[in-house]
Amino acid sequence: MPSVKAILSIAGEGGGMTLYQEEGGQGRFRVVSSDQTMTFLEEAEAGGPSRSDSGWLVTWEEALERFERWPWPMLVPRHVDPEFADRVLAAIPGVLKRKGVPEGRYRQERWLKACGKAAEEPTQ
Repeated sequence: MPSVKAILSIAGEGGGMTLYQEEGGQGRFRVVSSDQTMTFLEEAEAGGPSRSDSGWLVTWEEALERFERWPWPMLVPRHVDPEFADRVLAAIPGVLKRKGVPEGRYRQERWLKACGKAAEEPTQ
């Protein structure tokens, strides 16, 4: 049975999501998100954390499209697999543009750091 590794994990207020890749099999992807908001309600009101699972997705593009349902570049990166760092960084500008959000230096530096890349120093 193929193993699964996390390739992109982000956190936001009340939840987070992770993009996984199947290793040793077909290389498929899966997006799993959780919303912890319900855990803050009274037990009688809450049904527990809400969890969403995309099921297996065949391509990186399909997985990224599914991940884009949330404004992930605006959230906090928790993990970026080094093998996918360049792909993640390349995807961010397009997602931000489609969401109507400017890139911003802070956001750029945060993602560069998460992807193990040094922020470029300004030239003098």
